[in-house]
Amino acid sequence: MKRLKKLILSFENKSYGKYCHNLNLSSMSYWKIGGLLENSFFPTSLESLIFLVTKLHELNEKFIIVGKSSNLLFTSEYIRGIVIFLGENFSNIEELSPRCFRVLAGTSVPWMCYVMGARGYSGVEHCIGIPGSLGGLIYMNGGSNRKAIGEVVTKVTAINAETGKLLKLSRNECGFSYRKSFFQDTNLLIISADIELVLRPSKEVKKEMLYILKSRKNKFPLNFPNCGSVFKSSPEIYKKYGPPGKIIEDMGLKGTTIGGASISEKHANFIINHYKATSEEVFEIINLITQEFYKKSGLFIRTEVSYVDSSCNIINLSEYMSEIEQH
Repeated sequence: MKRLKKLILSFENKSYGKYCHNLNLSSMSYWKIGGLLENSFFPTSLESLIFLVTKLHELNEKFIIVGKSSNLLFTSEYIRGIVIFLGENFSNIEELSPRCFRVLAGTSVPWMCYVMGARGYSGVEHCIGIPGSLGGLIYMNGGSNRKAIGEVVTKVTAINAETGKLLKLSRNECGFSYRKSFFQDTNLLIISADIELVLRPSKEVKKEMLYILKSRKNKFPLNFPNCGSVFKSSPEIYKKYGPPGKIIEDMGLKGTTIGGASISEKHANFIINHYKATSEEVFEIINLITQEFYKKSGLFIRTEVSYVDSSCNIINLSEYMSEIEQH
């Protein structure tokens, strides 16, 4: 602990950013759920981030890196560990050449889409309604309307969490597939991505984005804290039973409430925090949906959402629930 305190002092003395002890995560997370976090760092530059990563590795201190946490459920318990948050200082769009851009991992996805659309570039407009940062979007290979961000990525720059060295990976090396990327199985931390778009009249791109936003407003419960779609739409399950929202509604679970958490009446693939929900209550709802669908189909429906436990591990919620059942 003494060595960590020295690192904190060095980090602050170098003006590398902000450190916070016992940060209240419920005030930051999209779900407005989470306990106190023991140690949190907010670096202001790539230099400060590399400094943190290398020093923490030298101290053998485990840590995770988080963007806007839009796809995370934090435990309501006290979290012992270290989280590095990539904030506004990791938000930027640089034009490399006509149609090619470098976007930092902390860049807001909706803002990126708006900027590209306003300039007359097409390829990311389907992401306009997705909250969160580009790093998280690439990590999940997120998207909408059966599209994914990996389709326009040409290169990703990442940091090796153990050595602090920068690596550049091509699109093929990123291993993109449906809601999956190579980064989910490595200790590489996404710093930026190069994307290649196509020219298209900005009026057309803006019109499409406005349509998507209007559609989301009508379909999704945007007036309650949530993390977006909870369950993945696997091709196998989609073909036989439809998308997750339809599956949950067909099972008669729409509107189900446990404590402060509810399955949205507006869209059943959204679990909302309608009144001081806890992570355990969200678990119970997800487990209910999973078990009921398994009884009906013999198949497991998987989550898009990951969970940060009390030991500061990031685990896919489906995998975490499987581990609980085994024990």
